[in-house]
Amino acid sequence: MLAGEPALVFQHPNHQHEPLFAGAVAAVMLVIDDSLVAGRLTSGLFGVLLTVLVYVWVRVATQNRWLALATMAGLAVSQYGVSTSREATRLVTFPVVYMLAALLMRRGIRVQEDVDDDFLPLRDRPRADVDGWLWFVLAGVALGLTFYTYPVAYVMWLVFPAFYVFLGLTQSGVLRRVWRGLALMLVVGAVVTAPIILAEAEALSRIAMNEVAAVLRSLRAASRSLLGVIGVWGNRLGLGEGAPGDPLLGPVLSVLYYFGVSIAVLSLFFPYRPTRRGYRTAEDAFRITSTNMFMLLTLAAGLAPALLGAVSPERLPVIGVQPALYYFPALAVLWMAEGARRYVGEGGITALTVAYALVLIVVLGLTIGATFGG
Repeated sequence: MLAGEPALVFQHPNHQHEPLFAGAVAAVMLVIDDSLVAGRLTSGLFGVLLTVLVYVWVRVATQNRWLALATMAGLAVSQYGVSTSREATRLVTFPVVYMLAALLMRRGIRVQEDVDDDFLPLRDRPRADVDGWLWFVLAGVALGLTFYTYPVAYVMWLVFPAFYVFLGLTQSGVLRRVWRGLALMLVVGAVVTAPIILAEAEALSRIAMNEVAAVLRSLRAASRSLLGVIGVWGNRLGLGEGAPGDPLLGPVLSVLYYFGVSIAVLSLFFPYRPTRRGYRTAEDAFRITSTNMFMLLTLAAGLAPALLGAVSPERLPVIGVQPALYYFPALAVLWMAEGARRYVGEGGITALTVAYALVLIVVLGLTIGATFGG
């Protein structure tokens, strides 16, 4: 790129080369005249930025700093997060820009609590409104830039409209009040995305024609393997980092992960049960439920590209699941901590906090061993 080569190129019909990471490395090379060090440093900076954005997004979305901290800590010490942050490949840019888009979008939504009684009829549930159109413009720019990072963007942009559909179906008045913000975000995103879509259109059509039949044949086997990527029998497709057969999460975090996913799914069906029992305010219930839904959609969309690229999984690893992967164990710990507070007291919360911290310390030790142990 510094030599004047075009930013949007296809060296081979099956290998896309989006320009955002190359541009970032070029900027770093202006300061550090060493391509290898510049690539590693740029990748590491993106990894650090991702942990910060995950913390800020969870904090803004849920107004719960402990949940945000637990999520960020899980990502920061994980082998998956560390390994992708030191490989100097463009895939590390996607979750950063994706979470930036999510943060800007969520910042543009103002939650309004308007509750008259404990049973929360539809007309009295918390409502939301646009908190500023500029947030949605910036979110659209960030969403468009995801297409300049890695091909998973072609699937994962759907999380944003799906998120609003969910809010429109489950929360009274939300979609009616903020749909213009979503429309503005998508229009801006389409404008930003248009140049790279036009540049890649011919190559993308060749990829689709060549691979759709093979993908359909391998979809069943890929689906079974993907179920084990997180932490059951391992990564049979070779998705992500580590040796084939290694799960993305260890045994303890895997249990917490599946527990957290279960809690998130149940919260979609019974969003205000904690409110009726006096455990949370209606606004808190709105925040946690909407956050759970966004992370579930992120998880599903993050795994989907691996299915679509099942014949060559190394081209489409499950990098899109990174923001959600460490949210659900943290959600499980938060749920248990809330229960401990009600039935045991503050001592129960302290015990759970120490236990989770010890788990993360063990994970950090394993990550250090895997990274520097040779």
